[in-house]
Amino acid sequence: MKNISKTAISSIIIILTGYVAYAQPPDCVPDIIISKTVRTPAGNLVPNADYYSELSSNDRSLLDDYYINTLNHPSADPISLPSSYGAYYSSSRFNCHGYAWHMVNEADETDWTDPVWIGTTQYTLEYVEDGISYKQVATPEYPGWVLWSSAAHTARTTPDPDRWISKWACGPIMEHDTDDHPYAPTGMTYYKLCYKRQFEDNILEDDTLSVCKHELEDCSVAANVDLEIVYEDWLKITGTFNTGSGATLSFYPEN
Repeated sequence: MKNISKTAISSIIIILTGYVAYAQPPDCVPDIIISKTVRTPAGNLVPNADYYSELSSNDRSLLDDYYINTLNHPSADPISLPSSYGAYYSSSRFNCHGYAWHMVNEADETDWTDPVWIGTTQYTLEYVEDGISYKQVATPEYPGWVLWSSAAHTARTTPDPDRWISKWACGPIMEHDTDDHPYAPTGMTYYKLCYKRQFEDNILEDDTLSVCKHELEDCSVAANVDLEIVYEDWLKITGTFNTGSGATLSFYPEN
C-alpha cells in the first residue's frame, strides 16, 4: 500500500473544503415585512404571499457573483432590475413564484411595485389550483409557465421555445436555455392562462381573442368593429352589452 504524506492529505482536505464552500450559495435569510394574500387572474385569494426585506449590499453582491459567475450555466443571462432596486441583479424581495405568476402579466410587462414571495402549501402552488385562471397543457406554450414538481420552481416561457426566464432563489432573474439551470429537470408541468375578464371595456378596434374562459361584464363594441372570441370552455356575458352600428360579433367554441 502506497503511503500518503500528511502534506498530501492536507492538500486534499483544502481542495475538498474549498470545493464545498465554492458549491454552496451565500445565505439568504430575509425578514418578512408583511404577510398578505394575492389574487389570481380570476380573482381568487391565494395565501402565503409575503413582502420580504432586501438583503444587504454585501449579500446581494455575493449572490450576484455566485449565480452569475460561480455556477456553470453558460447560457444564462441576468436580467437587470429597475433602478429602484439598487445596482444589483439579485433581490430577496420576491421569489420565482412571485415573479412568474404575480408580477409579470401575459404581455411580459412587470409590476415592480408589488414584489411578493409566494410560498407553497403541502408542496403545491395554490396560485394555479383555483380551477379557472390557468390550464395545464401537454407541452410548453408562449405565453406560458413551467412548474416544477412539489412547486420547487417556476419559469416563464419566451417566444424562443429553447429559452425560459426564471428567478433563481434570492439571486437574479435569468434568461436561460430550457436545460441549463440549477434545478432538477424532472416532474415539470406546463400551463397557459385560461381566463380573461373584461369589465366596462369599450372595444374600439378589431380584435380576435382566444382563451379558455372569457367573461364580458358591462362592455360595449364600437361602430364598425369586428370582434371575434374563440373560447375553449365557456363565454359569459353579464350586465349590459352594447354594440355600435355596423359592428360584427363572432363568438364560437374552439373545435
